[in-house]
Amino acid sequence: MKNILYFFIGLFIVSGVISCTDDFDEMNASPTQITEADSPDFFLLGMETYGFAANYQVCFNLYHDLYAQYAANHHPTFNSGYYEHHDGWILNLWKNYYINWIIKNFNDIKAFADEDDKYNNTYQIARIWYYFSTTTMVDTWGDIPYSQVGTDLRDIPYDDAEEIYRDMIAGLKDAVSSFKTEGQEAPMPGYDVIYGGDINKWKVFANSLRAKLALRMVNVDAAFSKQEFESAVADGIMMTTDDDAYIPCDDNWGCELANYPRWGENGLSKSMERILKTTGSVVDPRLPVWFEEIEDEAGGYNGIANGDNVNNSKNFNDYSRANRETFSRHTSYRVFLSGECQLMLAEAKLRGWTVGERSINDLYKEGIKLNMDQWKIGAEARDEYIDGLAIIPDAPEDKEGALEQIITQRWLACYPEGRQGWSIVRRTDYPKLDLPLFVSSIEVPEGQFIKRIKYINNEVELNKLCPTANNTQNHRIFWDTSADEPNNF
Repeated sequence: MKNILYFFIGLFIVSGVISCTDDFDEMNASPTQITEADSPDFFLLGMETYGFAANYQVCFNLYHDLYAQYAANHHPTFNSGYYEHHDGWILNLWKNYYINWIIKNFNDIKAFADEDDKYNNTYQIARIWYYFSTTTMVDTWGDIPYSQVGTDLRDIPYDDAEEIYRDMIAGLKDAVSSFKTEGQEAPMPGYDVIYGGDINKWKVFANSLRAKLALRMVNVDAAFSKQEFESAVADGIMMTTDDDAYIPCDDNWGCELANYPRWGENGLSKSMERILKTTGSVVDPRLPVWFEEIEDEAGGYNGIANGDNVNNSKNFNDYSRANRETFSRHTSYRVFLSGECQLMLAEAKLRGWTVGERSINDLYKEGIKLNMDQWKIGAEARDEYIDGLAIIPDAPEDKEGALEQIITQRWLACYPEGRQGWSIVRRTDYPKLDLPLFVSSIEVPEGQFIKRIKYINNEVELNKLCPTANNTQNHRIFWDTSADEPNNF
């Protein structure tokens, strides 16, 4: 099989992966022995597992999770929490996408499909996952190398982020229509860990992702956003928990989310504490599922203020850590769930789009219900919470207020996936989060939140086409159009 080499390999100075403990390597043990083989299945498995979760701490937990305020940190060496750029950490996300797991494996799968059409469906699955992975890259950095990656150019051009979004939306539609019903060899058992090669579920996933991307563009091109969202919904998006996308973990492929409560260095954020305790008429029943009570006689739940980790003067036992029973080695990664999709539909209905007969409030309540069912919240506690929420009328006078209700629940429904939560907050400015107590970066103006992560140093120094003029933490991703004050209508 033809080996595909990338110029990006020459741009990287190999850096060691930093972690808190030797457990980090253990938790990233291979889910199987992934090797070169006469099948694309090995490459698909690598895309779905390592491509999503490799180096999770330094790629996501110390950036996206903190910026979404799904977590807060009190350890002073984790300076990303107060907006310091740490190149040695975030370069792992860049490297995993361009070199290790996504681009290379995707092109290897494409080569199999080009040589033998029986692998077409595996290629379409990989294609959908490639777009999902690319979304994270765009939402993290903005413009990225995209259309000319893998060419023999000395300097790889950066594509416009909005054009990448439009290309992905078109590509997702094409992937769905390109699945075949005959003459196909499905992935071997265990090698499509998300849907087991079920092309109907992958079609629903692709439509749901298309709807998500379209909705994210609403403040940029409302007509295009509406058209593509409605089209995706008509084609079929996630409606029940049977559609949910998880990446399962076990003793061989341990979930890295289990490390954080064990290490005792991050936990419940002050913003998350406030939202879980005060959004409804009763405390959100997800609070004790997600977090533990503090370890003293008083008990209860106490959050850490984001940006309060400059001085290591606090005892972590004074704060609530993530629940060690909920987040274990066997906890599945939550990739994309039906509860979020129902809340996306609620926003679309609020905007007057054609998405079915259900009311805004019914969609809103269904999204919360599905999410709580996914976390195995008991029906009595679930219904008490939902019944205590303010009703959203079909034609609310205060659309921003109604959207805040919907988006707050969508933000909760995406927990603990900070790469989704941070994008939700930046696009809508909801939910209303607390500003970090301390910010060391001079690039983020006082009273504002970080907007993106800076390009890795090797790109800035070695790729002449890297758009360095916009390489600041305050430069907004194209779909982030407000000025830290909600302006969504």
